Amino acid sequence: MSMIQLSELLHLNIFERFNLIAGEDGLTKTISNVVILEYESIENNYNDFNKGDFVLTSLFFAKDQTDYIYDAFLHLMERDISGIGVKTVYFQELPPACIRLADEKSIPIFLFSDVYMEDVVINVYDYIKSKQRYYYHEEKIQKLLNSAFTPTEVLAYAKELSTDLGTNIASFYLLRKESEGENQIFRTFNQLQYQRGKNPTLPPFFLAKYKKGFLIIYYYDRTPIYPQADKALSYLLNSLYLDREQYYTGICDSYHPLEQLDLCIRKSIYSALTARFTGVPEMLSSALGLYHFLLPLTENKSALEYYHTLMDKLIRYDTENHSDLTGTLRTLNRCNWDIKAASLEMFQHQNTIRYRLSKAKTLLNTPSDSLFTQLINTLLFLEEWQFVI
Repeated sequence: MSMIQLSELLHLNIFERFNLIAGEDGLTKTISNVVILEYESIENNYNDFNKGDFVLTSLFFAKDQTDYIYDAFLHLMERDISGIGVKTVYFQELPPACIRLADEKSIPIFLFSDVYMEDVVINVYDYIKSKQRYYYHEEKIQKLLNSAFTPTEVLAYAKELSTDLGTNIASFYLLRKESEGENQIFRTFNQLQYQRGKNPTLPPFFLAKYKKGFLIIYYYDRTPIYPQADKALSYLLNSLYLDREQYYTGICDSYHPLEQLDLCIRKSIYSALTARFTGVPEMLSSALGLYHFLLPLTENKSALEYYHTLMDKLIRYDTENHSDLTGTLRTLNRCNWDIKAASLEMFQHQNTIRYRLSKAKTLLNTPSDSLFTQLINTLLFLEEWQFVI
């Protein structure tokens, strides 16, 4: 089982009825398993408990002898468990010594009442299983995009990703405008999965988290729901009741055979990145234009090395001379190279802007103004990529 942090469980509905009473500093501990403690203390045998176990118990073994609780907790904590959940069947509160022990060792202890322990086990196992698929699919997509597979190999790999994928596909990629943590991304992922389970009339689709966004692949065997891929994807997206204003959407608006899955995915991701870079909410892959050529540079080691070499020159100059060449170039680019507009935005004299522009041209050794602006546009595009995916 893959490991998750104990704090993640608190977002599950079933844990809303759990009350943390000790060991709060240990909520970052990882869970590798969920186990139930009932009779082991009577036998004084804890060999079946291991590091990372989240232990559930009713303390049945101590109902006639309270001292057994401390001894059991001490043995469990010495085995480096992740936490303890106590069902308040026999005890509504725990001895103070147990609370102190949990705080000292940073082992969280929860009390709960109206929840079956078996339901807790099932919920946590389902959560871990879902997260396993979550990371498994992301790793598979990463490998697919980073490998030079033949069409036959792509087809075989696609079936490894999901046996449900049809013979024809189109895809879109959702890139959130505001950054969010991994746990929030996972919660949104589960909400999308929930929408699919809730509405069996939705068109068939495959959902995966990839990097900082979500990849959704619509597929069919014979006839699509719409002849135009962008209409089919838009219909699917609207049916998921997602707040589209929170995302940049990249749409691969042409159908592809399944053996071109890597191309289809890449088009949708490239489209979302271009949407983010240009500030538009949605971008079709058919409208990428020049970005069809620029985006592959983001995955080219030689191009990225050259990008870092040139950016380092500008940054080093700024550091050594207390200047702002990089900021000025970003502003000029944003102002369509209008020196007057850039000077107003930066509260700098126009001659200062001109001097910095001239210095940057010299540092980057570009022979003409047109080549310089194209170079800066490309550098800033690659810079944007660094923060996106």
